[in-house]
Amino acid sequence: MAYLSAPSDHEDRMLQEELLQCFAAWKHRFDGSVRPELGKKPVFSASYENLWHDVFAEYDQLESIRTTNGLARQTWQDGVDEERRETEGLRKHISESTALSAHEWSVVPLGMVLEKYLGASVRSRDKDAAIALERWRKFCDVVVEQPHFLHYLSFTQRVSWSMLRDWWLGTHQEPSLSKVARASLEAAASSAVPMTYLFGEVYPDAEAFNQLRKSVYSSIMFNLFNREFNPYHWESHLKAILLATLRLTRFQAIQHATAQRLGYTSYVFLRGLQTNDSGTYRSSINKPCPWLRSEGKSKELPFFLWDVEQMRTVTMTELNTEPEEYCCVSHTWGRWRKEAIPIKGVPWLVPQNTKFDVERLPEHLKQFQPRVRFIWIDLFCIPQDRSQKADEEINRQALIFQNASHCIAWINDVRQWGGTIKAMDWLGISYLHATTAPGIYDTDKLLDSLHHEANSVSELLSLQTDPAEIKARHSAGLLVASGDTPTEPASWFSSLWTLQEAMLCPNITFVSRDWVPLNDRAGTPVPLDTFFNFVETVDSVWLNGMPYNIFTEGTIIGYTKYNSLLETDEHFQIADQYLKWPNGPRQLRDLCLVTRMAHLLETPSPTGILMVANVRQCTDSRAPAIMSALGVTEWYKSNPTEKASNDLVLNTYPLAFVKEAASKLGASFYESVTIQQETPEPHGLFTNSQRGSIMPFSATNGWYSRIDAMPIHHRSDPQDHPAVQMWTIQQNGSVEIKQAGIVASTETSNPQDESPMMLDIRKPEVKIFECPFGDWAKGLPNGTCAYAVSLLQDSQMQHGLILRGPRKVLFSTQRLVKVGTFILPKSVLPPTTTVDWIVW
Repeated sequence: MAYLSAPSDHEDRMLQEELLQCFAAWKHRFDGSVRPELGKKPVFSASYENLWHDVFAEYDQLESIRTTNGLARQTWQDGVDEERRETEGLRKHISESTALSAHEWSVVPLGMVLEKYLGASVRSRDKDAAIALERWRKFCDVVVEQPHFLHYLSFTQRVSWSMLRDWWLGTHQEPSLSKVARASLEAAASSAVPMTYLFGEVYPDAEAFNQLRKSVYSSIMFNLFNREFNPYHWESHLKAILLATLRLTRFQAIQHATAQRLGYTSYVFLRGLQTNDSGTYRSSINKPCPWLRSEGKSKELPFFLWDVEQMRTVTMTELNTEPEEYCCVSHTWGRWRKEAIPIKGVPWLVPQNTKFDVERLPEHLKQFQPRVRFIWIDLFCIPQDRSQKADEEINRQALIFQNASHCIAWINDVRQWGGTIKAMDWLGISYLHATTAPGIYDTDKLLDSLHHEANSVSELLSLQTDPAEIKARHSAGLLVASGDTPTEPASWFSSLWTLQEAMLCPNITFVSRDWVPLNDRAGTPVPLDTFFNFVETVDSVWLNGMPYNIFTEGTIIGYTKYNSLLETDEHFQIADQYLKWPNGPRQLRDLCLVTRMAHLLETPSPTGILMVANVRQCTDSRAPAIMSALGVTEWYKSNPTEKASNDLVLNTYPLAFVKEAASKLGASFYESVTIQQETPEPHGLFTNSQRGSIMPFSATNGWYSRIDAMPIHHRSDPQDHPAVQMWTIQQNGSVEIKQAGIVASTETSNPQDESPMMLDIRKPEVKIFECPFGDWAKGLPNGTCAYAVSLLQDSQMQHGLILRGPRKVLFSTQRLVKVGTFILPKSVLPPTTTVDWIVW
């Protein structure tokens, strides 16, 4: 469009009419085509910027003519100018604040990290689906042509890549489903409709995507592909939200990729077809104990190793060259300790136990597969004399386990794996049956035949039949009610030391008493995290309902209650669906529930380790058994007498250990959820039953500890409230608080009192509900006060504690008890307030 130059006086009227027409045409085009087109482009992408610049260059030319000739503004111009100022102001802000940190680069989508690695954009076309496919193909090429590229990726990014590769190749599903997925992407790439709208009715080739929805696994992997390579799923100014969403997508994908692989492997085997080892399982998007410092990457070897060939303990100084690899053996024996005896080749006396014959252990270690020359096992590699060298090796457990080439859990209660494998077969076929359209897999007959076989007892839980033993172990909280029969998890799952070893090496694999590994039907060892991930995912399918046909429209991420769709299936029809489970699978589910390991492995955290430690057994000082996994070891180095102290916080841990843990873990240290917590009535007395309400551990242990699991949080950038670091933990388990960030209170008026928050209240009964703090507080007895106290903020969500107790009397210190936790969305950290509290 050509525009007029400045007019002469006699042309004013004609110019005004023509300018009005040009402005009207501009506004019509801006509203009718430009604005919708901008909405389809990633904000501030090159194509967005070009279109924005061109349309406003045209507007500025018109505006220049109008102002030069003193003509009146259009009524709509103020709105357009305001929108322009806001958008360009946001662009300026984003250009200053959206630079990615090193951590953020380690979790960004694969398409972004590819372009950073290449130093060039991979997007020859402007269509999102075409760019996604182009990026994927380039990514695959670079992996083949430049093998070091995989080392450039973070652990999380490598896991995501391996999941997508297996899905693309159809490694763990019916090949036709992978073919459909590839055809769907090709169709999307040639379509003018952005892929972000593919699950709406506007997509022209809906049939291709209906085929894609025939598998929950395939649909979820398609969503992961979209998140990793589609440029429309990244906008710099939304990086916190988008990175959190990507993390959740990867988390969901790893759950279903694990269940799909185990289920499909069992299906192929049971159909009499050839199974292939697909390599090591990866069942977590998290590095082991990611909170530990980077020195764990250094190749620092144990001081002692067991030489399998020479059948003796050796020191690193004795070896001419450092061993390239060694294997760590995790096992439990301390609760069954007997007198120590000499063992040939070991330079200290070795304690005997009633679980296995230590004299035969050197011969047992020769049976280890795959063959390795050097093994680390505590009895032969930590001096059993409480010496300084023993303390040093105990203090270095994180380095020892994380630098091992691989780790095994020697479950010496178990003689063979038959019952467990049959239970896993049933769970795998059940997963395929519930998440895939009829006709893809022939699962009906398999489920019927497997039900009887899987009804046997899993070896990971042992039956208890002796009445005296049942009574003794029940009083200690060690028995699990699985059906009508009292059972007890294998002793490895109840040891505190093995909890630390499991967290340091979550891909640890199980072996039986005779060193036979627990393998899938293709002969691949099933690691600890894979095992619990698998059982938990199948459990969620039954609990929430996730049949293939929920993917009809809309998002494929969110799913909650779809039990009604499963109720039409004879394999799922029953009031209590778990009564339909055979004994073996039900016992594996019980193992997940009582050990709390599934949730801890899904979202590992130091506070989670402290909570799960409550259900673990230890005959000696408890703190050294978990301190390396927490990264809390300074107290052990600087207080040699403290580790053996009998003056323990809640009869559990030394005060120096607890204070160091609180300092290093920050506000999350106080986030535990406590059940069965009594609250004194107004003017009532506080008793020992309330003491320690704010601690993540308690004086009780056994499978039914009063410390419940912490809610799962996918945190991106948590920020502690500054007041929390001033809180002081007392020897008796209470916490002295002189400063706090009060979000809401019964004692003062606060706008947050009326803001809905997610409340988790555990007394008198468990209640999880959403309401304003003020509404909940109305139900409190007279003379009682309550506070919502901030702990931390993450992704515009504030997390904190609900404290309750009698009202303050004059100038006395106020005593409170933690009764719950809260989450408050879209809020900022409150200011610090001076208080005088003791939280019992």
